[in-house]
Amino acid sequence: MFVESSFDFESGGYICSSCYQGFYGTGVGEGCIECPKGSVSNILAAKSCTNCTKGYGPNKERTICEKWKSGQYS
Repeated sequence: MFVESSFDFESGGYICSSCYQGFYGTGVGEGCIECPKGSVSNILAAKSCTNCTKGYGPNKERTICEKWKSGQYS
């Protein structure tokens, strides 16, 4: 889920310049990676994802943490 990327000849991989919300970029080679279970990113070009606090979980797009309904678990 690249917004922008470019090829890095030194590493032989793509550098993720910007990733969509719900994804993050490590910089070189990996491209954009979906936020892990239980975490979100709500900005473009995130370098990491933020864990949701207890009682909250990510929405389907992993862009915001939402309060869990009674009986819901991850």
